[in-house]
Amino acid sequence: GRGRARVAALGYTCAAVGAVMPVAGEWPDLAGVTGPVLYVRAGALDGDGTIARPLGDLGTALVRAKTPGTTLALARGTFSVAMPLRLRRDLAVIARGATLDVARGTPAFLVGAHTLELRGLTIRYARTEGPEDPHNVGIDADTGARVTLRDVAVHGAFWGVRARGALLVAQGLTVAGCGAHGVILDASSVGELDRVTVRECGGSGLVTRDSRLRVSGALIADNRFDGVQILGTPAGVTGATDCLTDLAALRNGAFAVSVEGPRGVELVGVTLSATRAVSGAGGDGLFIGSGASATLGRARACTEGHARGSEVLGNHRAGVLVDGGRFEAYGAVLASNRGPGVYVQGGGSLVALGDVRVEDVGSLGVATTTGARLGRVDSVTIAGVRAASVATDRGAARVGDGLSVVAPGQGSAVEVTDCTFESNARFGAVFVRAAARVRGASGAGNRYGLGAYGALDLDSTVRVSGDAPPPRDEPEVADGRVVNRSPPTRPTGCARGGCF
Repeated sequence: GRGRARVAALGYTCAAVGAVMPVAGEWPDLAGVTGPVLYVRAGALDGDGTIARPLGDLGTALVRAKTPGTTLALARGTFSVAMPLRLRRDLAVIARGATLDVARGTPAFLVGAHTLELRGLTIRYARTEGPEDPHNVGIDADTGARVTLRDVAVHGAFWGVRARGALLVAQGLTVAGCGAHGVILDASSVGELDRVTVRECGGSGLVTRDSRLRVSGALIADNRFDGVQILGTPAGVTGATDCLTDLAALRNGAFAVSVEGPRGVELVGVTLSATRAVSGAGGDGLFIGSGASATLGRARACTEGHARGSEVLGNHRAGVLVDGGRFEAYGAVLASNRGPGVYVQGGGSLVALGDVRVEDVGSLGVATTTGARLGRVDSVTIAGVRAASVATDRGAARVGDGLSVVAPGQGSAVEVTDCTFESNARFGAVFVRAAARVRGASGAGNRYGLGAYGALDLDSTVRVSGDAPPPRDEPEVADGRVVNRSPPTRPTGCARGGCF
């Protein structure tokens, strides 16, 4: 004891023979950790799990972590993983710049009905020639698992993160270069994702099936298929609503966001842009299928907390395609889409548009086809619609109308209030076999002002200028389903009893 004090006074410390002293900045911050801690440094020999004598590999550390709630503290460096890291009890893995190099055909983490926390970690699969292996799963969480990811990255996996009947919480997650989907929630999983990036995957970026999803702050970009794909509804849940807030879905294939099945989604402060067609299919910013509903720009079930409006910009085809579902939008901009701003078909419903601007789109600003329902259109500006053809199952129609309403599936009149129709290639607004009540509309520069081929109720405040429509029973209109060849089969795979 007296000798140790004398040594300490000279500025030195003592260490056990064979120990390797920690390097500054090598270990993660373990503030708040209360349970047992095992330290792991790649390649260390003869370790006992202390910071002075760390263990040398993750497999050994998992075997030694016998107490539920143990934390594995990983030193900065690269760890080789040749066998799946299978959890048998609750565990945390906290790193400071550590990378796991995972062997081909090996899931990195397999999580059953346990709790896993990962922090400050990169999971990496090497690029290989030949077909990709569907067993390359960065994090695979099964029924009852509770997974929390903080500042975690997954690169080059086949599936980035997959949850089946699990809870997934992410605060800072990057998934890139996956062979299939980036993040999958299946079988009544719950996902709460904050600050997430999913890019350059061979499937869709983020997929949910029969699960619940809340996203706040995400970049979903450059994926081959959909940016976000929402399917089905959780078991035992009626009217489930997913929340997408402050999300940018850019340059994805088929759809930026697609919603199908009996469920709803609220999109607040989002940008849906530059979606590509895939083998002639899709190319729309937002797709709403039968039974689904979507609200753009207003939160009811979700906490708003956003700092900007929603934008649907520069997509290959429609800004929003409603095919049998329900859609409403508030305070949004739909611009520079190659096709229509909003197109409603298949008996879908355009519930309401409020304070929306549609400009510089092709063929149609806002259009509803035979049997679709149209609610209130209030304070909407539709400007600069270009003349273009719309290909439907009833043939192609060359149009250029701001608002087009054809034989709506409702008994009451369509309500259009305080709207502006400017510089559209054909009609400012046209109503075919439709009863409409128009108040406070204005606009100039349209070839024709208003086209009434049904019961049109105007008051003295309506000032939409243009030539008189040509004398015919009905003008040429786009009325039918848009031609939409089926996209190539999305990637699928089976593991641990589940297929997707």
